[in-house]
Amino acid sequence: MPLTAEQTAALIELLNAYVDARQRTVRVVVGLEEAIPELRDLVLIGTTARLGQEHLGTVAVIGPTRIQYQETINAVSYIAQLSGKIFQPPQ
Repeated sequence: MPLTAEQTAALIELLNAYVDARQRTVRVVVGLEEAIPELRDLVLIGTTARLGQEHLGTVAVIGPTRIQYQETINAVSYIAQLSGKIFQPPQ
């Protein structure tokens, strides 16, 4: 089901609040209902994608609190690192 503009804006605000562009590690946040009540029983696992020091964006998964944490953390970290390699200019 597609998100409304309001839901999209709330989700972007949530990502900006919890995944800091300066951090270098994967962040795990439980208790998202404090920010958005509809996200009760969900967890955010996210990090920043970078090219050197440049912030490319955010890689995140929002899933159930019963998610496979270690596998999801590894996947988010890998995709963030891969993003930096994909957007690296050819040498």
